[in-house]
Amino acid sequence: MKLDIGTFHVKDIRFGDQTSYAGGVLTVNREEAAAVLNRDGALKKVRLEIARPGESVRIIPIKAAVEPRFRPDGRAMFPGYTGPAAFAGEGVTYALKGMSVLGVGCRSINGMNAMLDMSGPGAEQSYFSQLNQLIFLAENADPGEDNIRQENQNFVRAAHVLAEYLAAAVKDLEPEAWEHYDWADVSEQHLPRVAFLQQQCNIPNWIHGCSYYGYDLTGVPTTLVKPLESLDGALTGDRGSLPGNAVRTTYSYLNAPLVKRLLAEHGKTLDFVGILMTGHIEPIDQKKQYAHIIVSAATSLHLDAAIYMESHCGNVDVDYMMTMAALEDAGIKTVGILAENNGRDGRNPGKTYADPKANAIVSTGNTCEVYELPPMDVVYGNLNTIGQELYWGAWRDDAVCGPSLRKDGSLIVDAHMFLDHDGLLGWSDKTVKDF
Repeated sequence: MKLDIGTFHVKDIRFGDQTSYAGGVLTVNREEAAAVLNRDGALKKVRLEIARPGESVRIIPIKAAVEPRFRPDGRAMFPGYTGPAAFAGEGVTYALKGMSVLGVGCRSINGMNAMLDMSGPGAEQSYFSQLNQLIFLAENADPGEDNIRQENQNFVRAAHVLAEYLAAAVKDLEPEAWEHYDWADVSEQHLPRVAFLQQQCNIPNWIHGCSYYGYDLTGVPTTLVKPLESLDGALTGDRGSLPGNAVRTTYSYLNAPLVKRLLAEHGKTLDFVGILMTGHIEPIDQKKQYAHIIVSAATSLHLDAAIYMESHCGNVDVDYMMTMAALEDAGIKTVGILAENNGRDGRNPGKTYADPKANAIVSTGNTCEVYELPPMDVVYGNLNTIGQELYWGAWRDDAVCGPSLRKDGSLIVDAHMFLDHDGLLGWSDKTVKDF
């Protein structure tokens, strides 16, 4: 498989009469873009805004994050999701780098939304603060109080549709640079066979993780994904739930540093077999059963080693550690990547279960670290959802910290709040190191 990504670096975003790209500037027709993203009428009160790195801007609650992409051959960028299913991971794709599309609502649904600061101490907690942001804000046309999943997914789908529309602005232009990726069968070299296992924190009717060619993997999936498919739109995140560190964004799948680094080593020091998407199951008596299912898939691939990414904390720790131990028992040397959850200011640590066989662990930091954030000049979304609605990382009141939202608009929250804070796909410098 060969994938060529033609890149255009967006240095600024502006509103204008026609959606176009020139000289590093993306110009967006505000009214046309709003109509395109809401083509099914699922949203109301749609408006677009722009936020740039370094600005005094706070964005909350964020429900989706997508990099604008376009396929010049006419295939849907997110096959099976925004258009007909077609194989991803081969051919040519165009990407608008240096920016993302954010879908932002007026409510936080069941704690499953995130926040982004474009400046100040909060900006240091998310790589998204380094990107130019085209934000659409909206409300659901039908709030669907009894359908939490659908309420958020309206924003998710709209974000992906908008991302395709924006990237189409470069369809007739020559890319400024190229990224080239090859993935071929190198089994004759007899290199160590390695897979990247990604645990998805997905629970039916509550937390929905990702889709593969538009097929929702929620439940207990064990699905093998080709590496270039992951970088080319076959995996879409944000399936209706997006706390800072439980669900990956589509932007992160498209740009995952860990996948890119494994591809760089493919055929040199290792045989990168692929990405094994694994799930999470709630009942304790079924966790060990599911660990055996994952190991069965891993041994069928004749793996010598694995990198295993945990999705979150708490209940999923048990699945994760049981699977780590079972992989080691099967002779598959496994390195775990996880974020620590040490409790607010060290109180009530969140790690629930460990196994001594899981003896090679990479930590991407403590997602319970508490931060004090100054007020921002501009808030896109609804800051008052903090204190009124559930968030992972914010609270109505606390005996030590007080309420998360203060009268002057300043905040005290923990790192769960920040968009894709944990960097488990390689955004943390602790997970990918260049020698």
